[in-house]
Amino acid sequence: MLASGVAAYLTGRKFDRALEFQASPLPSTDKLPRYRVRIPRDAKDLLVGMTLAGRYYVLSVLGFGGMSVVYKAKTLGRSKPGIVAVKTLRTLGLNDELVVKRFQREADLLGHLNHPRIVQVHEYGYTKRGQPYFVMDYLVGENLASIIKREGAISAERARYIFNQVCGAVDHAHRCGVVHRDLKPGNIMLMHLEGETDFVKVVDFGIARFEEEAQRLTRLGEVWGSPIYMSPEQCMGAQLDARSDIYSLGIVMYEALTGEVPFLGKNYVETMSKQISEAPPSFNQVRPELVINPLLEQLVLKALSKEPEKRYQSMAQLRVDLENAFPQIQQQRLKQERTAQARVSQQRLRAADVNDGVAASKIVSRRPGRPNIWLRQGVTSFVFIFIFFTFCFFVYKWLQVAIEAIDNSAVHLQTQEDFNPVTPLTSPERTTHGATRSARSHQNQSEEDVLQPGHLQGGSMSAEENQ
Repeated sequence: MLASGVAAYLTGRKFDRALEFQASPLPSTDKLPRYRVRIPRDAKDLLVGMTLAGRYYVLSVLGFGGMSVVYKAKTLGRSKPGIVAVKTLRTLGLNDELVVKRFQREADLLGHLNHPRIVQVHEYGYTKRGQPYFVMDYLVGENLASIIKREGAISAERARYIFNQVCGAVDHAHRCGVVHRDLKPGNIMLMHLEGETDFVKVVDFGIARFEEEAQRLTRLGEVWGSPIYMSPEQCMGAQLDARSDIYSLGIVMYEALTGEVPFLGKNYVETMSKQISEAPPSFNQVRPELVINPLLEQLVLKALSKEPEKRYQSMAQLRVDLENAFPQIQQQRLKQERTAQARVSQQRLRAADVNDGVAASKIVSRRPGRPNIWLRQGVTSFVFIFIFFTFCFFVYKWLQVAIEAIDNSAVHLQTQEDFNPVTPLTSPERTTHGATRSARSHQNQSEEDVLQPGHLQGGSMSAEENQ
């Protein structure tokens, strides 16, 4: 009864999915069976098991932040089913107007940013209890902090590939007028996406803001961020710009390459003091056993300059120097670009060759040791055309000879009819017709003899001689 009552109570609160009943096998006794009810840790969270906006069913809690909670949810309705992440503000922060404005600002910032390496926001709204939330991409992967903690340090080539993507994402945010202000390994997610490993997603724009609103959402003397990765001007509460993110990214690169952070004190105050006054140690001082490219070390130390004017002035400049720090990679990239340009040029030449009717083998350059495919196709086409026309020629000659033979046989038959005009007839009608025809011919011949003048003269002369 107690288990049934608990189940009914939790079912009424939409937590039936969290219940698992397991009957314990009992010997053949008169005792009632026992049940064990297991309730997950997030069962007390009233948002789990709820449906938001009629489209998103909240499944579980993914993690907690300072003033926010991230949930795992699935989409409902006619839309394509999938998993999304829902970030909402804790109930403790609902009474703080500044916290609510920061949360709304994060959703607004992510809505303005459209980059494949930045997490995307799909919807913003409020729960029935008035909690603001926004729906964003559900990322399956591992953050850079976990990788550094497990491996200690990553290779220079992998670091170049990862931070090249980070520079592109943050540079896009800077071009939109957004300063992240909290770049750290925990906010850099690495995923396996579309067959690509270490696909970067920059997350957590919770304390990011537009540069023109730099002082509107900051209390007097208030400092936001992670002291280990904060720039000197951020530690002092001064106005920030894109160069503050460059400094923070420099510390992240330093930690990724060496496995150690350049500044770490006993407490937040000491760490922030070191950020302001002390110079970062060299890579050899921190990890003498590692062999790191000097150009890469010079790049990181330039990003960690205390004065913003001596740092890189944009993420684009940092990205270019990061590529130039690897000559072999730079040469490979240039080779790939040249190969792509040559391929495009060949395609254009082939298209022009087809349109102009010129043999492609004269335009497209041949590769050494490989026969030209256009030449082979041209020779094959020529052979087939030659065979076709030869066949047509012989057919034409044969038809010509046949026509001549038919004409000769027709002439021969006509000649025979001329020499034998009357053919023997066997039937009585044909005999009578032949006799009539012969009689008419004799009569006509007699008339012609009478009418001829020579005969008249001959007759008169013979009469005179007789007299």
